[in-house]
Amino acid sequence: MRIVGEMRLNCDSIYAPEVDVIDLRKRMGMVFQKSNPFPMSIYEHVVYPLRIDGESRRRILDETVERCLKASALWDEVTDRLRGCALELSGGQQQRMCIARAIAADPEMLLMGEPCSALDPFATSRIEELIFSLRGEYTVLMVTHDMQQAARGSDYTAFMYLGRMIEYGPTKGLFVKPRLQETEDYITGRFG
Repeated sequence: MRIVGEMRLNCDSIYAPEVDVIDLRKRMGMVFQKSNPFPMSIYEHVVYPLRIDGESRRRILDETVERCLKASALWDEVTDRLRGCALELSGGQQQRMCIARAIAADPEMLLMGEPCSALDPFATSRIEELIFSLRGEYTVLMVTHDMQQAARGSDYTAFMYLGRMIEYGPTKGLFVKPRLQETEDYITGRFG
């Protein structure tokens, strides 16, 4: 695989040879386009990052499950079935559970790749509300092709095209008065 460009986390290149990939994964929680629940209980799914880090204290695990499921707006829906299989949840619930798993390790940032693309409007609304509520606690970097979602839910927007960043700036300015014609053409639907 060939990597071109640079990505930094707190001024450090994530591609540097000395970077510990396991540590990097703890610092950057990932939520994918399609939810990827593990075939285990809801409880074990959420505490998985702690378990692989060697945490076994019941009190810490219990507190993490409650904190993360509340933060992901799922606690009230699953509190009575934490030992049930995570695969039995609806698509929107699975995605919120994956967000709970991602924040269980207290990452510095959340990377979200089209987290609502496979969800119905109700589930999408729940995920968006959740993302908005997490913004103060985590840096959230979200990829979306939904222009309205980007306009509703971001402080800053980057317009990417063919692997290049075309324009970046405060969301309101980018959508109301983009600096570049390519950006305006995309936002107004002239191409894309």
